[in-house]
Amino acid sequence: MTHFDTTRYFGRSDQRKRNGYCRIYDKRLELAKSKGIYLAHELSRIEVVYKVNEQVLLKGLIEHLPK
Repeated sequence: MTHFDTTRYFGRSDQRKRNGYCRIYDKRLELAKSKGIYLAHELSRIEVVYKVNEQVLLKGLIEHLPK
């Protein structure tokens, strides 16, 4: 895992071009820093990004899980 500003990255940097990775954004901290909006609860956004060798339809994603 690596950490940059308000975002955490799971997966090695070389995986990003081959297999994929996961990003978790701290939206609570981001809103406080950029817009001055302070929340009393946690707020995160999670993105899972992965690359496959072939075109995959959205309904078929479960059959092409990342390694």
